[in-house]
Amino acid sequence: YVSGCDFPFPVPSPGAPPLPDDLCVVFVVELDKGPYGLGMGLIDGLHTPLNAPGIYIRTLIPDGPAASDGRLRIGDRILAVNGTSLIGADYQR
Repeated sequence: YVSGCDFPFPVPSPGAPPLPDDLCVVFVVELDKGPYGLGMGLIDGLHTPLNAPGIYIRTLIPDGPAASDGRLRIGDRILAVNGTSLIGADYQR
């Protein structure tokens, strides 16, 4: 995931400290699926004012695995899933 890097509509996560606008952080998060999945909604960056490829976190479901982990924020870019790169991928893939 990439945090804090030019997301088109930044929305603060409850309890998460803000990052400086020019700071990007790459980190690994391992999540176990809950009864309703990972607890996050995704969006293709092409369908945002950013108009650039990339998969971003659009929503975090309260008490879901992603929100409960505490490190992920709305606007984080997902770079890979299970070792498969999503760089250059669109939401349809």
